[in-house]
Amino acid sequence: IRKAAQHGVCSILKGSEFMFGEKAPAHHPAAVSTAKFCIQEIEKSGGAREATTTLHMLTLLRDLLPCFPEGLVKSCCETLLRVMTLSHVLVTACAMQAFHSLFHARPGPGTLSTELNAQIITALYDYAPSESDLQPLLAWLKVMEKAHINLVRLQRGLGLGHLSRFFGNAMTCLLSPHSQVVTAATQSLKELLKECVAPHMADIGSVTSSASGPAQSIAKMFRAAEEGLTYRFHAAWGCVLQLLCAFFEACGRQAHPVMRKCLQSLCDLRLSPHFPHTAALDQAVGAAVASMGPEVVLQAVPLEIDGSEETLDFPRSWLLPVIRDHVQETRLGFFTTYFLPLANTLKSK
Repeated sequence: IRKAAQHGVCSILKGSEFMFGEKAPAHHPAAVSTAKFCIQEIEKSGGAREATTTLHMLTLLRDLLPCFPEGLVKSCCETLLRVMTLSHVLVTACAMQAFHSLFHARPGPGTLSTELNAQIITALYDYAPSESDLQPLLAWLKVMEKAHINLVRLQRGLGLGHLSRFFGNAMTCLLSPHSQVVTAATQSLKELLKECVAPHMADIGSVTSSASGPAQSIAKMFRAAEEGLTYRFHAAWGCVLQLLCAFFEACGRQAHPVMRKCLQSLCDLRLSPHFPHTAALDQAVGAAVASMGPEVVLQAVPLEIDGSEETLDFPRSWLLPVIRDHVQETRLGFFTTYFLPLANTLKSK
C-alpha cells in the first residue's frame, strides 16, 4: 500500500496533465505540502533507532526533489545533511541517492539556484568518506561529479573554481587500497574534463602559470593531476596516465604553457628501467602531440638527435612513432625546417 501511495504521489506531481500545458505553473501546487510532509516525517523519526520511516521518506525525496521549488529544496537538503550525521549506513546511502537524483535531473534555477548548488557542494565535503570506505566513497564521488557538472552548467566561472578544489580531493582517492575507488575517481575526473572543461576552452583562452579567473582554475586542476606522477601514487600510475591523456585532449591547445614540465616528467618516466605503463604513457604523449602540435611538444622534450652522434643510442627515439601516429592539423613548415633537414643528415651518414 505504501509503495502504491508513493507511486501515486510521484505520478501526480510529475505527470498531471495541466503541468504540460501552455500556462503550466513552475511547480505542482501540491509540491509544497508534499515537501513539508517529507521533512516533518523525517524529523519525527530521524533521531529514532528505527530508521524505516526515514528510509521511506528519503526514497520519496529521491524521486521528487527535482520537482520542488527552491526554498523547499533548500529545506529538504538541510534535512538530508542532518540525517547523514546519524552515521546510519543505509540512511546516508539513501540521502546520497536523493542528492544524486537532484543534480542528475539538471533542474532550472527555480528549483536549484547557482548559490544553493555551490552550498551543497561545500557542505558535502564534511561528509567525504575515508579512502578505504568503499561503497560510501563511490557514491560520494558520483554525487560530487553530478553536482559540479550542474554548477558549471549554471555558472561556468564559479563551477570551475569549485572544480579545482574537487580535483585536489579526488586525486587522494587514487591512493585508496580499493582498485574500484581508484578507477571510479579517475572516471569521474575524466568525465568532468569532458563535460565541464573541454567545451569552454576556446572561450577561456591561454592558460599560463600567472593566469587568473577560469584559466587559473584549469592550471590548478592540472597541477593536482600532475601530482599523480610522484612516487606515492606509483600504484595508480596507469590511471594517472589516463587522466593526463584526457587533460591533454581537453585543453592541450590552450594550456600547453603549464603542461611542459609534465611532458618532461613523462619522458623521464618512459626511460626509467622496467616502467610498466609504456603504452598508456605513449597514448598520453600522443594526445599532447594531437592537441598541442609536434613543435610545442618537441620544444618541451627535444628528440636530442642532430645527426652528429657517434653512437646509435637515441633514448628519445620512441617519440618518432608517437608523433607519426598522432600528428594532425599541424604546420607543414615545421616539418620542412626541422624533420626534412634531420632526415637528410641521417641519410647521408
